[in-house]
Amino acid sequence: MQAWISFPRERFRYEKGAPQVYRSSPIGERDFCGLCGSQLAFRDDRTGGVVAVNTGTLDDPAAASPGYHIWTASRVPWFDVADHLPRYEGEEPPTP
Repeated sequence: MQAWISFPRERFRYEKGAPQVYRSSPIGERDFCGLCGSQLAFRDDRTGGVVAVNTGTLDDPAAASPGYHIWTASRVPWFDVADHLPRYEGEEPPTP
């Protein structure tokens, strides 16, 4: 289970240091902390100008409230969220 917040790439920057970058698949690359190995962000080539940041790595993770849940079709059976946000079985909500 992981929470993410997405930003336009031009509105996101690291305050200190530079991440290690790893091309994890044909569609994107991941930023990692070079000291502890924490995954910081994902840059999906398909979305172009968007970076998805691991919410747990923010100074104030509570400041980023979720708007929906994705990949619910593959969630582990012992976990369920206790909110009423929209849920999508796949990668993202359908665009209107």
